[in-house]
Amino acid sequence: MAIEELAGVDVLCADKTGTLTQNALTLGDPFCLEGVKPEDVVLAGALASREENDDPIDLAVLDGLSDPKDLHGYTVTHFEPFDPVHKRTEASVTSGAKNAAAFKVSKGAPQVMLELVSNGKTVKNAVDTAVNDFAARGFRSLGVARADGDGKWRFLGVLPLFNPPRDDAAETISMARDMGVTVKMVTGDALAIAKETADKVGLGTGILDAAGLGDSKKKETAKTGEAIETADGFAQVFPEHKYHIVDVLQKRGHIVGMTGDGVNDAPALKKADCGIAVSGATDAARAAAAIVLLTPGLSVIIDAIKESRRIFQRMNSYDKVHYRNEPEAWNMRLVLGIATVLGVVGPIAAFGLFYLGDRVFNLGHPQLQTLMYLMLSVAGHLTIFLTRTRGPFWSIRPAKILWMAVLGTQAVATLIAVYGLFMTPLGWGWAGFVWIYAIIWALLSDRIKLLAYRILDPIKKVAPVTAPEAAIA
Repeated sequence: MAIEELAGVDVLCADKTGTLTQNALTLGDPFCLEGVKPEDVVLAGALASREENDDPIDLAVLDGLSDPKDLHGYTVTHFEPFDPVHKRTEASVTSGAKNAAAFKVSKGAPQVMLELVSNGKTVKNAVDTAVNDFAARGFRSLGVARADGDGKWRFLGVLPLFNPPRDDAAETISMARDMGVTVKMVTGDALAIAKETADKVGLGTGILDAAGLGDSKKKETAKTGEAIETADGFAQVFPEHKYHIVDVLQKRGHIVGMTGDGVNDAPALKKADCGIAVSGATDAARAAAAIVLLTPGLSVIIDAIKESRRIFQRMNSYDKVHYRNEPEAWNMRLVLGIATVLGVVGPIAAFGLFYLGDRVFNLGHPQLQTLMYLMLSVAGHLTIFLTRTRGPFWSIRPAKILWMAVLGTQAVATLIAVYGLFMTPLGWGWAGFVWIYAIIWALLSDRIKLLAYRILDPIKKVAPVTAPEAAIA
């Protein structure tokens, strides 16, 4: 089922971090509020990080310390790791200095930190300006705050993190677009950085702030649905927004693929037509997803879509499968229609030969039976070459193993008919006549097949993409 759904996906909602970007973060020069030193902002951010978590953001902040020994004078007594709901980390710290009071530090999304601190309203304009400036240069921002003892939180500054786009992101998105798949970026980052990243990878800058989308429990308006459908991506996304986005797109007739890696992504992965757990996803995300990826990046997802379309086409073909540059879906009217047309033509050809042998050439019944045996064998195998392509049978050259198998079996069938193994011998003359008759009807059947496709499925011509040569699987 996952393969079938992936072949039909026409909208792919992809996480920014690790899928569209390299997930290799580096720390830039921080923005500091008045009276705060840059090294104090970095130190507070580092204390609110944990190396053993192997979190890319934590590791980038820790690497930003001028000297790792700066942490030696502090002890973290309690640490709360990042989660997608609260979008911040927090640490309770004690200092080895004499008479030093305990304090708390926190780092997270700037908008979350502004709501946490007591001086948020005072510093909001300065922080927003800094975040927008960083975003214009392609930096992601982290707010840093500190609270002494049981006192109130105060904002210290902003740490800029640069997460460069993957080298193949723009090319892969263009390829997805050519395949009829719309890629929508989904990120928890601020709107400005989301727009900057989307522009760099060729997605466009029609990015929506997910905070204004509501949730699927509320009455959906046509305007909201249209905005989600036409958006290039979504910023400041929480896990519940992912579920809502998938729900709206499905209601508007799309087959949706959704990527995710966290526990809170599980509902959206389950809701999507094809949930995709990216490389490094949690066990919960893997369990909810239909497909689990072992390699990071968007290109592996596009490769999976290509392969799923090849598998889809293999249901109608035999070898050298070509995938179409549009989402796949079963068209049973077309499948049954073509099968019926070829199924009717075959008996007509067989009865035509029977009539010629019985009424025109006056063959005896034993010899007529051999004639019909060879006809059914040869014509049936030639039909394989007709059904394996939508176009003329010669438009896609058959794999060597296929035509050798057909040639081998029909050589045996011809020898059996000619020399009369378990039947009356037919002779080489009549065997040659049967082959010529079967080939003529195969050519005629191929033209009838093309006409049937034009009548039953008059779609625009889509150039097939040639898959690597492969044996029958």
